[in-house]
Amino acid sequence: MRKSRPQLLEEFTRLLFERDPMGICYPDNPDRETEYDVEALSILARFTESHIVEMDRENAEVLAYNIVQSAFTFWFTHPLHDEAKTHELANALLDAYVAAYPEQDGEDEVGSGHEERSGDGSGGLPGIAPGETPPGSG
Repeated sequence: MRKSRPQLLEEFTRLLFERDPMGICYPDNPDRETEYDVEALSILARFTESHIVEMDRENAEVLAYNIVQSAFTFWFTHPLHDEAKTHELANALLDAYVAAYPEQDGEDEVGSGHEERSGDGSGGLPGIAPGETPPGSG
């Protein structure tokens, strides 16, 4: 069964927290469990935008590594320095992402936002219901 985006985001955040690639989740840090929230969201969004789940494994691993490095460079102004650990982290995030879409057969666009566009608010964002005209297009 497909995981919801909030479930997948929670898993990404957990993986980042457990691996603590920046070494900021020390025990007396009151925000340690949420330190990687924005990085997890950035990585998840980039995985979705890139259709990484539709790629062969080798290309997906290279892209996942680059996405992880880009996210950390953006949020911390420098990339992760331990290349082996970064590859392990990127592969763990990729595995979690791919596992969230077991029914992927190439016909349904991964991360296309169907739930956000359903118009029922189930995705937490306003959407356009099927048959509706987008604002400003008429």
